[in-house]
Order: sequence, then structure tokens, then C-alpha cells
Amino acid sequence: MKRSEINQILRDAEAFMREQQFYLPPFAFW
Repeated sequence: MKRSEINQILRDAEAFMREQQFYLPPFAFW
């Protein structure tokens, strides 16, 4: 699995969680 694929999955998951009003703390993104 390529790094770019993983990054895309993470972006999709992040967008989905935002739509669901589910927010992760800032430290979840480094």
C-alpha cells in the first residue's frame, strides 16, 4: 500500500468525522 493511498484514506476519514460533528483533538494529526 502506498503512502499516498494511506494519506487519502486518512483525509476521507477526517472529512467524514467532521460531517458527523465528531472532532479529534489537535494532537491526532501529527
